Amino acid sequence: VFGQSGINRLAIGVGMIPRGEVGLVFAGVGSASGALSEATEAAIIMMVILTTFIAPPLLRLVFQEPSEPVETAGES
Repeated sequence: VFGQSGINRLAIGVGMIPRGEVGLVFAGVGSASGALSEATEAAIIMMVILTTFIAPPLLRLVFQEPSEPVETAGES
């Protein structure tokens, strides 16, 4: 990714947002072991839900085609 041309770094970052299954596993393990309070467990679950639903609209924005052709300097 570093130093590579033609790679959309923003798309990669936004695509990494919905890591819900990992958050749910940590919430489940933490809850079962008693390491998490109910408030912390609820916060983790809410963040999993929020990031799962916010990622698709953000990805649409990242991959959106420009509405007008972009002109470079010197072209007419």
